[in-house]
Amino acid sequence: MQNFIDDYAVLDDVSIQSASMDELFPPEIAKAVANAERIKIFNVSDETLEQPIVRADRIVFESGAKLRIPESNWPYVVLWADELLFASPQARATIYRDLEWEAQDGSSGAAGANKPTAGRSGRHGRRGDQGGPGGTGKPGASVELPELYIITNKVVVQDGSVPDFVNLKILVPGVDGGTGGAGGRGGNGGAGGPGLRGASGGIGCRRGPGNGGHGGDGGPGGRGGDGGAGGDGGDVVYFGPQAAIDVLQFSGVVNIPGEPGNAGQPGPHGNPGKGGPRGARPGPCGGGRRGRNGSIPSPANLGRGNIGEAGSKGSTTAYIVKKIDDLLPAT
Repeated sequence: MQNFIDDYAVLDDVSIQSASMDELFPPEIAKAVANAERIKIFNVSDETLEQPIVRADRIVFESGAKLRIPESNWPYVVLWADELLFASPQARATIYRDLEWEAQDGSSGAAGANKPTAGRSGRHGRRGDQGGPGGTGKPGASVELPELYIITNKVVVQDGSVPDFVNLKILVPGVDGGTGGAGGRGGNGGAGGPGLRGASGGIGCRRGPGNGGHGGDGGPGGRGGDGGAGGDGGDVVYFGPQAAIDVLQFSGVVNIPGEPGNAGQPGPHGNPGKGGPRGARPGPCGGGRRGRNGSIPSPANLGRGNIGEAGSKGSTTAYIVKKIDDLLPAT
C-alpha cells in the first residue's frame, strides 16, 4: 500500500510512521463519500442530520447554529466540505449527539415453574416439590456512538478571513448503560399430597387415615440482570490542510464516557405450597395429620445483577493532509 508519511502529519501525539491510507481513512467510508451526492451549500441553523454523510462545497454555520446527530445505528458521520464557513470567530456553533439517546433496559427474567400437587407414597401424601427458580434478568444494553469525521480544506468566517479559532463545540458524551432486567418470579411450591382415607370394618377401624404431605417451598426469585456497559465517548477525527487544522484543533470537544448501567433487581420468591390434608376418618377411625405448609426459600432470591462496566473517554485526532480529495479513491 502507498505510504503517506510525506503527505500526512498527525496531531494529538498519534504516530503514523507505518500508517497507510486504509488506516487513516477507512476505504469503506472513502467509497461511501465518493458515491454521496455533492451539494453546493449545506446551511446549519437548527438542523438534524437525515443521513450519515454530508458532502458539500460549503457548510455554513449560522450564529448559534446547532447540528444534531440523531439516535441511529450509523457507524460513522462524515461532514465533508471544501469550506467551513462560520458567522464569526466568537459565534457559537454546536454539533451534538441526541442527548435523549438512551440504552435499552434489560427485560425481566422468566417466571419459575409452579409445581403441581404431590401424589402419595403408600398411605401418606408426598411432600410437594419446591417451586422452580426465577430466570435471570436480561442485561442492559450499551450504545456505540458513530465516529464523527470533520473533513475540510479551509475554515473561514463571514468576511472571508481565516480566523485563529472558531467557537465550535462538539458534544458527543457516551450514553449511559441500560439497567439490567429484574429477575423472574420464583415458582410456587407444590401442595403436599393428600393422605389415604382410613377404612373401618365391623366394630372397629381396619386402617387409620394417612398423613398429608408437607407443602413444597417457594422457588427463589431470579437473579437480576447485569447493567449495560457505559457507552464510550464519541471519537472525533479531523482531516484538512495545516491551516484548517490550526483552527479546528481548538474546538471544544466533550466525549466523556457514559455511566455504567444499574444492576437489575432480584425477582420475588414464589409462594410456599400448602400442606396436604390428612385422609378422611370414617366411623371409629382416628389419627392422621395435615401436612405443614412449605416455607419461603432461603435465600429468598438469587441476588442482584452486577453494575455495568465503565466506558472509555473518546479520542480526538487531527490529520494534516495536502488536500482532502486525496482521501477519496482514484477515479
